Amino acid sequence: MQTRTLRDIRVYLTLASLVTLAYAGCTAQTEVNVALTATATPVQRLTSPTPPATATPMPSAAPIATKTAVPTPALITPPPPLEQLSTQSKISPDGQWIALSKFEQPAGDLDYHISFQVVKADGSVSWTLVDEWSHGLGYTYPRLLNWSQDSQRFYFTQVDVPDGCSPPFDTHADIRYVDVNTGQVTDVLAPEGFEHAVSPDEAIMAYIAPSEPLQLALRNMQTAVEQMLPLSIQSSGSGEPEAGNIVWSPDGTALVLTIANGALCESKTPLFSLVRVDVPTLTLTTLIPSDRRLLRAQEWSVDGRILLKDWDNNSWWIDAATGQVTSAPKTPVP
Repeated sequence: MQTRTLRDIRVYLTLASLVTLAYAGCTAQTEVNVALTATATPVQRLTSPTPPATATPMPSAAPIATKTAVPTPALITPPPPLEQLSTQSKISPDGQWIALSKFEQPAGDLDYHISFQVVKADGSVSWTLVDEWSHGLGYTYPRLLNWSQDSQRFYFTQVDVPDGCSPPFDTHADIRYVDVNTGQVTDVLAPEGFEHAVSPDEAIMAYIAPSEPLQLALRNMQTAVEQMLPLSIQSSGSGEPEAGNIVWSPDGTALVLTIANGALCESKTPLFSLVRVDVPTLTLTTLIPSDRRLLRAQEWSVDGRILLKDWDNNSWWIDAATGQVTSAPKTPVP
């Protein structure tokens, strides 16, 4: 793995962001690379709702003639060739809504098509946030984060990918949600830092603090009171340690994140560790230590299993308490 060129690493990371591996024994999801716009499209039998006072108004949208079909997410492992259609989806806790994104690019072509929708499972409502063709190497896209516990809001963020070697974690400092009842997109106030992620109960925002040494910040969404948790790790000597890819447990009492002991775009490939944080006690547990694969958590099931994806987009499930490899959950993961 250490012999990869910086260009190869960037290609792998770009692919890792684009491909979904949901679950079907071992499945994963792909992060979707899109330039963010926002237009909501209800079906003909619905009327356009009045935007809430606190939300950013969406442009007016014409009704469509027929109901929007909800595509079935591709259950793929290992990942498909780039020219195939790839999808990423997140099902709401009540099973009534799907946040769905697509990426399509012909082999060897710089043109690519991206879409991002939040749709009702029965096909009666579809809010379209992105639907466009783009061209080039560097790009901006919305990264799908998580649903609120009441299934009324879906959180996402905007990510910039430069032309060249990209860091393994996002440097975004913004976070947004779309309201499924209105299609309105609202910005969430976020402090300076990286990899912001709101807990499913919407009580805590976790993020990587911008100052050194490396720390995880836990911010109360109501009081703005913060707790700082040091992420102690010995540096590889090739750049400073980094952390990110925060994924919350469904009940909001714990999270997992990945820590790298050095910078990815340096000459020496870092080691990656998967760490669990139990929020009430601020206890850190290393589930997988010092692995040369770029480990990233994708989902956390209600029965305590975490879906992982590695550098090459292979995926598998582990026990959320022990880190041991386990079978896939029997029910869909929100």
